[in-house]
Amino acid sequence: MSMRRIGNGMAGLLSVLAFMAASPGAAEDEASHLLEDAMTATQDAPVGFGRGSLIVAPIPLKSPALGNGLIAAGGYLFTFDAGSDTSFIGAAAMRTSNGSEGAAVATNLNFADGRWSVQAMAGRARVNYALYGFSGLTFGPVPLSQEGTFLRLGLERGLSDRVSVGIEAQVLDTTLRVSPGNAFPLPNLPGFGIGVTQALIGPTFTFDTRDDTIYPTRGVQASLLIQRGFGLGRFDNRFDRGTFEIAVYAPLGEKGVLALGATACRASGEAPFFNLCSVGLTDALRGFPAGQYLDNALLSAQAELRHRLGGRFGVVAFAGASRTGAGFRDLGPTVSAGGVGLRVRLSRSFPLDFSIDQTVNDAGDSYTYVYIGQSF
Repeated sequence: MSMRRIGNGMAGLLSVLAFMAASPGAAEDEASHLLEDAMTATQDAPVGFGRGSLIVAPIPLKSPALGNGLIAAGGYLFTFDAGSDTSFIGAAAMRTSNGSEGAAVATNLNFADGRWSVQAMAGRARVNYALYGFSGLTFGPVPLSQEGTFLRLGLERGLSDRVSVGIEAQVLDTTLRVSPGNAFPLPNLPGFGIGVTQALIGPTFTFDTRDDTIYPTRGVQASLLIQRGFGLGRFDNRFDRGTFEIAVYAPLGEKGVLALGATACRASGEAPFFNLCSVGLTDALRGFPAGQYLDNALLSAQAELRHRLGGRFGVVAFAGASRTGAGFRDLGPTVSAGGVGLRVRLSRSFPLDFSIDQTVNDAGDSYTYVYIGQSF
């Protein structure tokens, strides 16, 4: 079961939140036991919807853009047949210290001996964050509040053990406002104070040779998402957006893994700023709040050295760099960040980790990230 599948706009932002995890302490122990019991039971149980496992867990989160908070998550894990990955049906609600809140329901159904996969997510959220500039303009940070409802649907067909194709569609109905007491530096920008309804749809292509989807130690994963976006209301804009991601994993001895990742993103000039390519959100680069660097084009690369200490614990060291601009020929200066992290294994049956990372970027800003799984 993939632990990371990120869309755009509000749906993408809540997807990121849904996979963040706990800080050390009692909450970590509680979530650890719940996850371990549920996943072990699901793996050992006979196949069939009625023979799955229920999981409920409170998950503290920490985000540079959203502050501290809590996600209350619950789900039902099961397998349709022996040849398919784990399926789930779940719901989550979150609230953070900066007033962001949201709730969503989601499902990922894998069936027909792994040949078909159906994903769906729907929910509502209000997210408070800062915008530092876009499309070559720098003016931030300007505190913004974005709220709305979203729906995401996906269908994927496995052509072989390594190659799959599909289609993904999203609908977003959102309103953006400048936080009280602040003024946006550009007057009359479409979308501020009015509702924006938009849809995105397009094909997906995936190539995957990893030995494990949760903690890979060797193999390659490459994915391409191409989308056409268009307004459904008064904000009647049309735009294109494409994202290509690749990750390569190689073992280093018995306990080490070298992970290399790269991302390329391109959005046409008509795309709203919340559909642009964003450092930290589009490329999962740690060290920059989402909204600090975003533009119509992005190129990013990062590397992470992972080492298991034995038993439950592991450590990582990582570094990455990204460039954004109006196009791939007009990319601006390189921004970079690096850091170290601690991994705490949650299950004896599944290589799922609590991750705690400390980063420093090239401007000297330091951030802490806490989430579930690996960054890429």
